[in-house]
Amino acid sequence: METPAGVEVEEVQETDKEEEADIGIVKTEDDDEEEDDEEEDDEDDDDEEDDEKKCRVDIELIRDGLTPGAEGEVPIVPYLSAYIEIYKCIKLMGPLFYFVAYDVKLKINILKKELAGKNRQHYVDVRTMIAYEKKNNLMFRPDCLSGTNALLQLHRLLEFLPDFMKELVKDDEEEPALG
Repeated sequence: METPAGVEVEEVQETDKEEEADIGIVKTEDDDEEEDDEEEDDEDDDDEEDDEKKCRVDIELIRDGLTPGAEGEVPIVPYLSAYIEIYKCIKLMGPLFYFVAYDVKLKINILKKELAGKNRQHYVDVRTMIAYEKKNNLMFRPDCLSGTNALLQLHRLLEFLPDFMKELVKDDEEEPALG
């Protein structure tokens, strides 16, 4: 389309866009592609950060949670926090340990349920939990696992894992026998 001055509007608009792009006022297709690449890089960085957060295991939290108090009491909340960290470790071991991780998660959830339940005042530390469940015949319920039994199984797992890992390492160190 021509104006009275004989100049095509489309050419002027394109020239204006080119000038604006040179100045940095208008985005060009190249700018859009660069931004898309930057956004993808940012998303990859976010994924890596999320993975890194999932992979972080707080060893001090484990140590503190599994260390009894001055009078031998073992508060359940820090103990449970330690097992949540151990659960993260087990998940990092890969598919071979998924069944173990699943079992640990079930036991953790049983204890969390007891801590949030109506009788939570009896789940302050291990001694009070055992005394309460023993007094009320809750330890050997056929319908579900008690907090005491869940804790016992978690503790057995804690004893089992190092022995299992030692055996794995020992088997790797041995040379395979040739026929």
